[in-house]
Amino acid sequence: MSFPAFNICKEILIDMHELSLAQNIIEMMNDAVPAEKQHRVKTIHLEAGAFSGVVPDSLAFALDCILPDSGFPKARAFIHEIPFTVYCKTCKRKRINNSGISICEECGSSEIEILSGTELILKAIELGDE
Repeated sequence: MSFPAFNICKEILIDMHELSLAQNIIEMMNDAVPAEKQHRVKTIHLEAGAFSGVVPDSLAFALDCILPDSGFPKARAFIHEIPFTVYCKTCKRKRINNSGISICEECGSSEIEILSGTELILKAIELGDE
């Protein structure tokens, strides 16, 4: 799929993988919203984990550049950042881990389970009135 606004922003977006993520998000929106209702999409809510490899501001910029020409001219994206959270199987505690290292910051154990913080999710699509 080609987006005309990309030509305007291509100098800035040329090396950003967030542009391809934005294009994938729009393809998901195309699959989820019938063509006759796409003009009514007003808000999309995304969740981006702190260690997902996504730069939220860059993704928001990429979406702002291509949404107007995508069939979703009124849509605005809200990106909610999800903290990197782990559960330690040794000390049995759930903690936000700001380092992004898969080690319990409390007891030092590597027996952890990652609960959140690596995801990129299209959480909701809101439609406005006609």
